[in-house]
Parts: sequence; structure tokens; C-alpha cells
Amino acid sequence: MHLTIGIWRICMAKIWTVWKHALGSFDEEDGYDAQNENRISIIRTFIVLSNLICVYLIMINIVRSWLI
Repeated sequence: MHLTIGIWRICMAKIWTVWKHALGSFDEEDGYDAQNENRISIIRTFIVLSNLICVYLIMINIVRSWLI
């Protein structure tokens, strides 16, 4: 039981570090690790893609309302 809690805490600490760097905290003090660069790029890519999807849906809705 205690081993699983310890593993969970380590995983959550790692996820939190990756998330901080993805949001822009990219410094040696914050625990910068070159191995996290791929994970950071995945998170940033997801953020950009979700914004693009949202924009396209808004534009489609505007054009659809013009045509009706």
C-alpha cells in the first residue's frame, strides 16, 4: 500500500514538472530536464490544436448563420 502511494507521488511530481514547463516555466531552478522536451511539445501541440479547432468551429457557425 505504501509503495503504491510513493509511486503515485513520484508520478504526480513528474507530471507537475512537465506541466509547469509546458506552461512556460522552463528554468534550471524549476528542475529543467532535457528528457521532458517531447512531453512539453505534446502538451503545447494539444493546446494549439484545441484552440484551432475552437476557432474553426466559431468560423463555421458564423458562416452558417450568414447562409441561413
